[in-house]
Amino acid sequence: MIIRILSILLASITLAVPSWSQNFSRTEIFGGYSMTHDRINTLSGWNAQGTINLTKWIGITADFAGYYEGKTTDLGLSIWTTERSLHTFTAGPRLSYRSSKFTPFVHVLIGAARSGGTGTLTFPNFPSVPPASLSGSDYSFAMLTGGGVDVALNRRFALRPAQVDWLLIRSGGQNWHRLRYSAGIVVRF
Repeated sequence: MIIRILSILLASITLAVPSWSQNFSRTEIFGGYSMTHDRINTLSGWNAQGTINLTKWIGITADFAGYYEGKTTDLGLSIWTTERSLHTFTAGPRLSYRSSKFTPFVHVLIGAARSGGTGTLTFPNFPSVPPASLSGSDYSFAMLTGGGVDVALNRRFALRPAQVDWLLIRSGGQNWHRLRYSAGIVVRF
């Protein structure tokens, strides 16, 4: 499997050399808002990507994202506060179709996810009672499959109105499926 991946990467780089004189951006940096949703929860956060375009159509993308949620529940004599976070770190191939105004793309990115959480129970009416806290985190396999479209504003900047991905997280022998939406600005070099 590793030999196959390395062979594809080597072939992509070899095919890219003749096209280096073509007129398209070699590097693209994306940053913007992102949200992820499963059947129960929606988490909001950020998404950042860096793409190196090997040819007009083939690129290698590294994707980083962070999502956060905090809730406070008044239980009468006590208050329960929870904070959750999810970070993904993925990379893989990206295929793009470039035109003068629009660049639709698809990608398959593989990497890791880190989920963490903290729960704190406080007793505001009883200052002598110390708060009780629980916390934990987990690193898991992550895979993003999806795509989006970039709309050129000028030669250097593009707007990404929509990137939609299916996020798979494999943790503790279970698969967690999430839908992810991102939108923001692309800077091209």
